[in-house]
Formats: sequence, C-alpha cells, structure tokens
Amino acid sequence: MDAGVGTRVYIAHEAVGGGPNLVCTVIYLTLLEHVKAGRPLGTRLHVQLDNTCGENKCVTVIAMVAWLISVFSFH
Repeated sequence: MDAGVGTRVYIAHEAVGGGPNLVCTVIYLTLLEHVKAGRPLGTRLHVQLDNTCGENKCVTVIAMVAWLISVFSFH
C-alpha cells in the first residue's frame, strides 16, 4: 500500500527470488515513482514490514532505511 496513491503491485519472476534485495528494490522504485510524478517525499517515511526476519528485518533492509534517512532527511 502506498499512502495517498493506492496499491502498487510489483511482479518479480521466481528466478529473481525474494529476500532483502527485492524488498529494498521495491521501496526504492516506489520512491522513484513519487519523484517522477512530482509528489514531494516529505520528511517521514513509514515502512511496515511483516514478521519474516529472513526477508525484511535484516541488516540489509535496516541499512537501506538508514541510507534513506541520511540522503532524504526522513525522520
């Protein structure tokens, strides 16, 4: 779900697999779509992840979110 926009659907072939790289890619692509559409990103980014530690709440995704906070000044 993309607040203010609706549902975004990304389809990845099973050969691509899942995991944190796919999660980070989807977050990044969604932010790029906002920029491309001229929507301001604002100062807050809410990322809700399910309870799958192998795919979501791992060092890779935490590092990505830290990078987004640093680069885009999210709180």
